[in-house]
Amino acid sequence: MQHIYGCLARVRTRLFSTSLPRSCLDSSDKPTVLDRRRSTIPPQARIRYIAEMLDLPESYIASKTVFKRPLVVKKIRYLLSIGCSQQQLRSGRFTYLKFSTERIKELTKPTADSDGKPNFENILGDNFETCLNRGKNDMREDVARLLNVQESDLTSVHFKSIKAKTLLPKIKLLLSHGIEASEIFKAPYVLRHSNKNLLKACETLKKQGVEKLKISEISMEIQKKPESLPEITSKLSALLGISTKKLEPFVSNIICSPKAMVPKVEYLIKEGFDCYDITEHMARLSMIQLPSIAEAVSSLQSIKGKDLYIHDVIHYASSNLKGRLNLHEYDLTAKKLAKMLNIPSDKLKMKFFPRRIHQTTLELRDKMELLEKSGFTIDAMRKCPLVLLHDSHILEKYLEELPSVPELQPYEKWMKDQGKLIHALEYIIEKDL
Repeated sequence: MQHIYGCLARVRTRLFSTSLPRSCLDSSDKPTVLDRRRSTIPPQARIRYIAEMLDLPESYIASKTVFKRPLVVKKIRYLLSIGCSQQQLRSGRFTYLKFSTERIKELTKPTADSDGKPNFENILGDNFETCLNRGKNDMREDVARLLNVQESDLTSVHFKSIKAKTLLPKIKLLLSHGIEASEIFKAPYVLRHSNKNLLKACETLKKQGVEKLKISEISMEIQKKPESLPEITSKLSALLGISTKKLEPFVSNIICSPKAMVPKVEYLIKEGFDCYDITEHMARLSMIQLPSIAEAVSSLQSIKGKDLYIHDVIHYASSNLKGRLNLHEYDLTAKKLAKMLNIPSDKLKMKFFPRRIHQTTLELRDKMELLEKSGFTIDAMRKCPLVLLHDSHILEKYLEELPSVPELQPYEKWMKDQGKLIHALEYIIEKDL
Protein backbone atom coordinates (compact mmCIF):
# COMPACT_ATOMS: atom_id res chain seq x y z
CA MET A 1 0.00 0.00 0.00
CA GLN A 2 2.84 2.39 0.90
CA HIS A 3 4.44 1.64 -2.46
CA ILE A 4 1.20 2.60 -4.26
CA TYR A 5 0.93 5.87 -2.32
CA GLY A 6 4.55 6.66 -3.16
CA CYS A 7 3.92 6.09 -6.88
CA LEU A 8 0.83 8.30 -6.78
CA ALA A 9 2.80 11.07 -5.04
CA ARG A 10 5.52 10.94 -7.71
CA VAL A 11 2.93 11.04 -10.50
CA ARG A 12 1.24 14.06 -8.87
CA THR A 13 4.57 15.90 -8.49
CA ARG A 14 5.44 15.16 -12.12
CA LEU A 15 2.01 16.33 -13.27
CA PHE A 16 2.27 19.73 -11.60
CA SER A 17 5.91 20.32 -12.57
CA THR A 18 5.12 20.32 -16.30
CA SER A 19 2.75 22.23 -18.55
CA LEU A 20 -0.94 22.00 -17.59
CA PRO A 21 -3.92 22.17 -19.98
CA ARG A 22 -6.36 25.07 -19.56
CA SER A 23 -8.97 22.75 -18.01
CA CYS A 24 -6.61 21.94 -15.14
CA LEU A 25 -5.97 25.60 -14.29
CA ASP A 26 -8.83 26.01 -11.85
CA SER A 27 -8.61 28.52 -9.00
CA SER A 28 -9.87 25.87 -6.59
CA ASP A 29 -6.81 23.66 -7.18
CA LYS A 30 -4.84 22.89 -4.06
CA PRO A 31 -1.50 24.73 -3.83
CA THR A 32 1.39 22.75 -5.26
CA VAL A 33 5.11 23.14 -4.74
CA LEU A 34 5.12 25.62 -7.64
CA ASP A 35 2.73 27.92 -5.78
CA ARG A 36 5.11 28.38 -2.86
CA ARG A 37 7.74 31.05 -2.47
CA ARG A 38 10.67 30.95 -4.88
CA SER A 39 13.13 29.84 -2.18
CA THR A 40 11.57 26.34 -2.21
CA ILE A 41 11.22 25.98 -6.00
CA PRO A 42 14.05 24.60 -8.14
CA PRO A 43 15.03 27.62 -10.30
CA GLN A 44 15.15 25.75 -13.61
CA ALA A 45 11.77 24.06 -13.01
CA ARG A 46 10.26 27.42 -12.15
CA ILE A 47 11.63 29.06 -15.31
CA ARG A 48 10.45 26.17 -17.49
CA TYR A 49 6.95 26.23 -15.97
CA ILE A 50 6.51 30.01 -16.41
CA ALA A 51 7.83 29.80 -19.99
CA GLU A 52 5.27 27.11 -20.85
CA MET A 53 2.40 29.04 -19.26
CA LEU A 54 3.23 32.24 -21.20
CA ASP A 55 4.49 30.47 -24.35
CA LEU A 56 7.81 32.31 -24.21
CA PRO A 57 11.45 31.10 -24.51
CA GLU A 58 13.08 29.97 -21.27
CA SER A 59 16.04 32.27 -21.95
CA TYR A 60 13.71 35.30 -21.98
CA ILE A 61 12.09 34.29 -18.66
CA ALA A 62 15.52 33.75 -17.06
CA SER A 63 16.73 37.19 -18.20
CA LYS A 64 13.84 39.16 -16.62
CA THR A 65 14.05 39.98 -12.90
CA VAL A 66 10.28 40.45 -12.68
CA PHE A 67 9.84 36.66 -12.85
CA LYS A 68 12.04 36.22 -9.78
CA ARG A 69 9.43 37.86 -7.59
CA PRO A 70 7.66 35.57 -5.10
CA LEU A 71 4.30 33.97 -5.98
CA VAL A 72 4.61 34.82 -9.69
CA VAL A 73 3.46 31.31 -10.63
CA LYS A 74 0.34 31.62 -8.50
CA LYS A 75 -0.59 35.00 -10.05
CA ILE A 76 -0.15 33.80 -13.63
CA ARG A 77 -2.09 30.59 -12.95
CA TYR A 78 -4.95 32.59 -11.47
CA LEU A 79 -5.18 34.94 -14.46
CA LEU A 80 -5.15 32.00 -16.88
CA SER A 81 -7.83 30.24 -14.85
CA ILE A 82 -10.28 33.18 -15.12
CA GLY A 83 -9.94 33.40 -18.89
CA CYS A 84 -7.01 35.73 -19.55
CA SER A 85 -5.21 34.61 -22.70
CA GLN A 86 -1.47 34.09 -23.07
CA GLN A 87 -1.38 36.90 -25.64
CA GLN A 88 -2.98 39.32 -23.16
CA LEU A 89 -0.48 38.37 -20.46
CA ARG A 90 2.40 38.95 -22.89
CA SER A 91 1.06 42.28 -24.18
CA GLY A 92 2.45 44.45 -21.35
CA ARG A 93 5.76 44.58 -19.54
CA PHE A 94 4.51 42.15 -16.86
CA THR A 95 4.14 45.08 -14.45
CA TYR A 96 0.90 43.56 -13.19
CA LEU A 97 3.08 41.09 -11.26
CA LYS A 98 3.85 43.96 -8.86
CA PHE A 99 0.34 43.56 -7.42
CA SER A 100 -0.38 41.06 -4.68
CA THR A 101 -2.63 38.10 -5.54
CA GLU A 102 -5.46 39.59 -3.48
CA ARG A 103 -5.12 42.92 -5.29
CA ILE A 104 -5.23 41.17 -8.69
CA LYS A 105 -8.43 39.37 -7.67
CA GLU A 106 -9.95 42.65 -6.50
CA LEU A 107 -9.05 44.55 -9.69
CA THR A 108 -10.24 41.82 -12.06
CA LYS A 109 -13.70 41.48 -10.48
CA PRO A 110 -16.53 41.64 -13.07
CA THR A 111 -18.17 45.06 -13.39
CA ALA A 112 -21.33 46.36 -15.05
CA ASP A 113 -19.27 47.62 -18.00
CA SER A 114 -17.63 44.22 -18.54
CA ASP A 115 -20.94 42.30 -18.88
CA GLY A 116 -20.14 40.00 -15.97
CA LYS A 117 -16.73 39.02 -17.37
CA PRO A 118 -13.42 39.55 -15.52
CA ASN A 119 -12.05 43.07 -16.06
CA PHE A 120 -8.46 42.74 -17.27
CA GLU A 121 -8.20 46.40 -18.33
CA ASN A 122 -7.24 47.50 -14.80
CA ILE A 123 -4.07 45.41 -14.75
CA LEU A 124 -3.20 45.04 -18.43
CA GLY A 125 -4.47 48.23 -20.08
CA ASP A 126 -4.06 51.99 -19.78
CA ASN A 127 -5.61 52.02 -16.29
CA PHE A 128 -2.64 50.22 -14.75
CA GLU A 129 -0.75 53.30 -13.48
CA THR A 130 -3.99 54.78 -12.16
CA CYS A 131 -4.73 51.61 -10.19
CA LEU A 132 -1.16 51.43 -8.91
CA ASN A 133 -1.38 54.95 -7.45
CA ARG A 134 -5.08 54.89 -6.57
CA GLY A 135 -4.47 54.21 -2.87
CA LYS A 136 -1.99 57.09 -2.59
CA ASN A 137 -4.14 59.50 -4.58
CA ASP A 138 -7.18 58.76 -2.41
CA MET A 139 -5.38 59.90 0.71
CA ARG A 140 -3.68 63.04 -0.63
CA GLU A 141 -6.27 65.14 1.19
CA ASP A 142 -5.55 63.42 4.53
CA VAL A 143 -1.78 63.73 4.04
CA ALA A 144 -2.10 67.44 3.20
CA ARG A 145 -4.24 67.99 6.30
CA LEU A 146 -1.77 66.24 8.62
CA LEU A 147 1.22 68.09 7.15
CA ASN A 148 -0.68 71.40 7.24
CA VAL A 149 -0.13 72.17 3.55
CA GLN A 150 -2.25 72.52 0.42
CA GLU A 151 -2.93 69.37 -1.58
CA SER A 152 -1.32 71.02 -4.61
CA ASP A 153 1.95 71.39 -2.63
CA LEU A 154 2.39 67.62 -2.41
CA THR A 155 4.63 66.08 -5.08
CA SER A 156 5.43 62.54 -6.19
CA VAL A 157 8.46 62.64 -3.86
CA HIS A 158 6.11 62.45 -0.87
CA PHE A 159 4.69 59.16 -2.12
CA LYS A 160 7.66 57.51 -3.81
CA SER A 161 8.54 54.00 -2.55
CA ILE A 162 5.93 54.24 0.22
CA LYS A 163 2.99 51.85 0.61
CA ALA A 164 -0.27 53.77 0.70
CA LYS A 165 -1.68 51.96 3.72
CA THR A 166 1.41 52.78 5.85
CA LEU A 167 1.75 56.44 4.86
CA LEU A 168 -0.73 58.00 7.31
CA PRO A 169 0.35 55.88 10.33
CA LYS A 170 3.98 56.95 9.79
CA ILE A 171 3.08 60.64 9.68
CA LYS A 172 0.92 60.30 12.81
CA LEU A 173 3.74 58.44 14.60
CA LEU A 174 6.27 61.20 13.88
CA LEU A 175 3.81 63.93 14.88
CA SER A 176 3.08 62.12 18.16
CA HIS A 177 6.82 62.20 19.01
CA GLY A 178 7.02 65.96 18.62
CA ILE A 179 8.28 66.20 15.03
CA GLU A 180 6.86 69.31 13.37
CA ALA A 181 4.66 68.84 10.29
CA SER A 182 6.76 71.32 8.31
CA GLU A 183 9.90 69.27 8.99
CA ILE A 184 8.23 66.07 7.73
CA PHE A 185 7.02 67.92 4.62
CA LYS A 186 10.55 69.16 3.84
CA ALA A 187 12.13 65.72 4.42
CA PRO A 188 9.68 63.12 3.04
CA TYR A 189 12.50 60.58 2.60
CA VAL A 190 12.09 59.64 6.26
CA LEU A 191 8.68 58.12 5.43
CA ARG A 192 10.39 55.45 3.34
CA HIS A 193 11.58 53.73 6.52
CA SER A 194 9.29 51.13 8.04
CA ASN A 195 6.90 52.03 10.86
CA LYS A 196 8.74 49.64 13.17
CA ASN A 197 12.15 51.26 12.50
CA LEU A 198 10.74 54.77 12.97
CA LEU A 199 9.20 53.83 16.32
CA LYS A 200 12.38 52.08 17.50
CA ALA A 201 14.56 55.06 16.51
CA CYS A 202 12.29 57.54 18.31
CA GLU A 203 12.27 55.44 21.49
CA THR A 204 16.06 54.98 21.41
CA LEU A 205 16.68 58.71 21.04
CA LYS A 206 14.26 59.46 23.89
CA LYS A 207 16.15 57.02 26.14
CA GLN A 208 19.41 58.78 25.23
CA GLY A 209 17.94 62.01 26.61
CA VAL A 210 17.17 63.80 23.34
CA GLU A 211 14.28 66.11 24.18
CA LYS A 212 13.45 67.56 20.76
CA LEU A 213 13.70 64.96 18.00
CA LYS A 214 14.83 65.87 14.49
CA ILE A 215 14.33 64.06 11.20
CA SER A 216 18.08 63.90 10.55
CA GLU A 217 18.73 62.28 13.95
CA ILE A 218 16.00 59.69 13.36
CA SER A 219 17.41 58.79 9.92
CA MET A 220 20.94 58.44 11.30
CA GLU A 221 19.69 56.25 14.15
CA ILE A 222 17.84 53.96 11.72
CA GLN A 223 20.88 53.64 9.45
CA LYS A 224 23.08 52.56 12.35
CA LYS A 225 23.66 48.82 12.39
CA PRO A 226 25.12 48.03 15.80
CA GLU A 227 26.79 44.67 15.97
CA SER A 228 26.35 42.74 19.18
CA LEU A 229 29.82 41.42 20.02
CA PRO A 230 28.57 38.96 22.67
CA GLU A 231 26.13 37.46 20.17
CA ILE A 232 28.80 37.18 17.45
CA THR A 233 31.26 35.72 19.97
CA SER A 234 28.70 33.06 20.92
CA LYS A 235 28.21 32.10 17.25
CA LEU A 236 31.97 31.88 16.65
CA SER A 237 32.38 29.91 19.88
CA ALA A 238 29.83 27.34 18.71
CA LEU A 239 31.56 27.04 15.31
CA LEU A 240 35.12 26.80 16.65
CA GLY A 241 34.38 24.76 19.77
CA ILE A 242 36.27 27.27 21.93
CA SER A 243 34.78 28.87 25.04
CA THR A 244 33.56 32.47 24.73
CA LYS A 245 35.90 33.53 27.54
CA LYS A 246 38.97 32.38 25.55
CA LEU A 247 37.56 33.76 22.31
CA GLU A 248 36.68 37.27 23.54
CA PRO A 249 40.23 38.74 23.27
CA PHE A 250 40.52 37.57 19.65
CA VAL A 251 37.06 38.88 18.68
CA SER A 252 37.75 42.26 20.30
CA ASN A 253 40.88 42.59 18.11
CA ILE A 254 38.92 42.15 14.88
CA ILE A 255 39.68 45.18 12.72
CA CYS A 256 36.79 45.06 10.22
CA SER A 257 33.19 43.92 10.69
CA PRO A 258 33.00 41.17 13.35
CA LYS A 259 29.69 40.00 11.89
CA ALA A 260 31.38 39.17 8.57
CA MET A 261 33.70 36.73 10.37
CA VAL A 262 30.93 34.15 10.89
CA PRO A 263 30.62 33.05 7.22
CA LYS A 264 34.43 33.17 6.83
CA VAL A 265 34.92 30.85 9.82
CA GLU A 266 32.18 28.52 8.52
CA TYR A 267 33.94 28.29 5.15
CA LEU A 268 37.41 27.68 6.61
CA ILE A 269 36.15 24.96 8.97
CA LYS A 270 34.38 23.32 6.03
CA GLU A 271 37.70 23.33 4.13
CA GLY A 272 39.37 21.51 7.04
CA PHE A 273 41.44 24.28 8.69
CA ASP A 274 42.33 23.97 12.37
CA CYS A 275 40.04 25.91 14.74
CA TYR A 276 42.91 27.26 16.85
CA ASP A 277 44.80 28.32 13.71
CA ILE A 278 41.72 30.28 12.56
CA THR A 279 41.32 31.89 16.01
CA GLU A 280 44.92 33.12 16.18
CA HIS A 281 44.66 34.84 12.77
CA MET A 282 41.14 36.21 13.22
CA ALA A 283 42.15 39.89 13.18
CA ARG A 284 43.94 39.63 9.84
CA LEU A 285 41.27 37.37 8.33
CA SER A 286 38.70 40.07 9.07
CA MET A 287 40.48 42.40 6.64
CA ILE A 288 40.10 40.00 3.69
CA GLN A 289 36.76 39.44 1.98
CA LEU A 290 35.33 35.92 1.75
CA PRO A 291 35.59 35.61 -2.08
CA SER A 292 39.31 36.44 -1.86
CA ILE A 293 39.80 33.85 0.89
CA ALA A 294 37.95 31.24 -1.17
CA GLU A 295 40.03 32.07 -4.25
CA ALA A 296 43.26 31.80 -2.25
CA VAL A 297 42.26 28.44 -0.73
CA SER A 298 41.30 27.04 -4.13
CA SER A 299 44.55 28.20 -5.78
CA LEU A 300 46.77 26.97 -2.94
CA GLN A 301 45.05 23.58 -2.85
CA SER A 302 45.78 23.12 -6.55
CA ILE A 303 49.48 23.87 -5.86
CA LYS A 304 50.14 22.46 -2.39
CA GLY A 305 47.23 20.09 -1.86
CA LYS A 306 45.25 19.93 1.36
CA ASP A 307 48.19 20.59 3.72
CA LEU A 308 47.57 24.32 4.26
CA TYR A 309 47.78 26.80 7.11
CA ILE A 310 45.86 30.04 7.63
CA HIS A 311 48.98 32.20 7.26
CA ASP A 312 49.48 30.70 3.76
CA VAL A 313 45.96 31.80 2.83
CA ILE A 314 46.46 35.30 4.29
CA HIS A 315 49.78 35.80 2.49
CA TYR A 316 48.40 34.59 -0.81
CA ALA A 317 45.12 36.54 -0.59
CA SER A 318 46.77 39.78 0.52
CA SER A 319 49.27 39.71 -2.32
CA ASN A 320 47.03 38.34 -5.03
CA LEU A 321 43.54 39.82 -4.72
CA LYS A 322 43.52 40.87 -8.35
CA GLY A 323 44.74 37.47 -9.52
CA ARG A 324 47.89 38.86 -11.09
CA LEU A 325 50.40 36.70 -9.22
CA ASN A 326 50.52 32.98 -8.70
CA LEU A 327 52.14 31.42 -5.65
CA HIS A 328 55.60 31.04 -7.16
CA GLU A 329 55.71 34.66 -8.39
CA TYR A 330 54.56 35.86 -4.97
CA ASP A 331 57.32 33.96 -3.15
CA LEU A 332 59.93 35.30 -5.56
CA THR A 333 58.78 38.92 -5.22
CA ALA A 334 58.47 38.72 -1.42
CA LYS A 335 62.02 37.41 -1.10
CA LYS A 336 63.34 40.16 -3.37
CA LEU A 337 61.49 42.80 -1.42
CA ALA A 338 62.64 41.45 1.94
CA LYS A 339 66.20 41.49 0.63
CA MET A 340 65.79 45.11 -0.48
CA LEU A 341 64.55 46.09 3.00
CA ASN A 342 67.00 43.80 4.77
CA ILE A 343 64.30 42.22 6.97
CA PRO A 344 63.08 38.60 7.27
CA SER A 345 60.48 37.76 4.60
CA ASP A 346 58.06 36.30 7.17
CA LYS A 347 57.87 39.74 8.87
CA LEU A 348 57.14 41.50 5.60
CA LYS A 349 53.37 41.22 5.83
CA MET A 350 53.16 42.43 9.44
CA LYS A 351 54.99 45.62 8.52
CA PHE A 352 53.62 46.46 5.10
CA PHE A 353 50.05 45.14 4.99
CA PRO A 354 48.41 46.38 8.22
CA ARG A 355 45.68 48.38 6.47
CA ARG A 356 45.66 47.91 2.70
CA ILE A 357 45.38 44.17 2.36
CA HIS A 358 44.69 44.43 -1.39
CA GLN A 359 48.15 45.93 -2.03
CA THR A 360 50.34 43.53 -4.01
CA THR A 361 54.05 43.11 -3.48
CA LEU A 362 54.68 44.36 -7.02
CA GLU A 363 52.87 47.62 -6.25
CA LEU A 364 54.90 47.95 -3.06
CA ARG A 365 58.17 47.39 -4.91
CA ASP A 366 57.24 50.05 -7.50
CA LYS A 367 56.61 52.58 -4.73
CA MET A 368 59.93 51.77 -3.09
CA GLU A 369 61.69 52.42 -6.39
CA LEU A 370 59.82 55.75 -6.65
CA LEU A 371 61.04 56.78 -3.18
CA GLU A 372 64.59 55.68 -4.02
CA LYS A 373 64.57 57.92 -7.10
CA SER A 374 63.52 60.80 -4.82
CA GLY A 375 66.59 60.23 -2.65
CA PHE A 376 65.20 58.12 0.20
CA THR A 377 67.26 55.15 1.32
CA ILE A 378 65.98 51.69 2.27
CA ASP A 379 66.95 52.44 5.87
CA ALA A 380 64.60 55.47 5.86
CA MET A 381 61.74 53.34 4.48
CA ARG A 382 62.24 50.79 7.25
CA LYS A 383 61.79 53.59 9.82
CA CYS A 384 58.39 54.64 8.36
CA PRO A 385 56.81 51.77 6.38
CA LEU A 386 53.32 53.36 6.60
CA VAL A 387 54.24 55.82 3.86
CA LEU A 388 54.29 52.89 1.43
CA LEU A 389 50.57 52.27 1.99
CA HIS A 390 49.58 55.34 -0.05
CA ASP A 391 48.90 55.10 -3.79
CA SER A 392 51.72 55.88 -6.22
CA HIS A 393 50.05 59.01 -7.65
CA ILE A 394 49.66 60.44 -4.12
CA LEU A 395 53.33 59.80 -3.34
CA GLU A 396 54.39 61.44 -6.61
CA LYS A 397 52.30 64.53 -5.85
CA TYR A 398 53.67 65.04 -2.33
CA LEU A 399 57.26 64.18 -3.23
CA GLU A 400 57.20 67.07 -5.72
CA GLU A 401 55.76 69.45 -3.12
CA LEU A 402 57.89 68.26 -0.18
CA PRO A 403 60.78 70.76 -0.48
CA SER A 404 58.37 73.74 -0.42
CA VAL A 405 56.01 72.59 2.35
CA PRO A 406 55.55 75.59 4.73
CA GLU A 407 55.50 73.41 7.87
CA LEU A 408 59.04 72.21 7.14
CA GLN A 409 60.66 75.60 6.48
CA PRO A 410 61.59 76.28 10.14
CA TYR A 411 63.20 72.83 10.34
CA GLU A 412 65.99 72.91 7.79
CA LYS A 413 67.83 70.08 9.49
CA TRP A 414 64.81 67.81 8.82
CA MET A 415 65.55 68.15 5.13
CA LYS A 416 68.94 66.51 5.72
CA ASP A 417 67.70 63.72 8.05
CA GLN A 418 65.90 61.22 5.80
CA GLY A 419 64.38 59.33 8.74
CA LYS A 420 62.65 62.47 10.01
CA LEU A 421 61.81 63.66 6.51
CA ILE A 422 59.96 60.46 5.58
CA HIS A 423 57.94 60.73 8.81
CA ALA A 424 57.12 64.32 7.86
CA LEU A 425 55.98 63.11 4.42
CA GLU A 426 53.64 60.57 6.05
CA TYR A 427 52.29 63.20 8.46
CA ILE A 428 51.52 65.71 5.68
CA ILE A 429 49.76 63.10 3.51
CA GLU A 430 47.63 61.84 6.41
CA LYS A 431 46.73 65.40 7.44
CA ASP A 432 45.54 66.33 3.94
CA LEU A 433 43.62 63.07 3.42
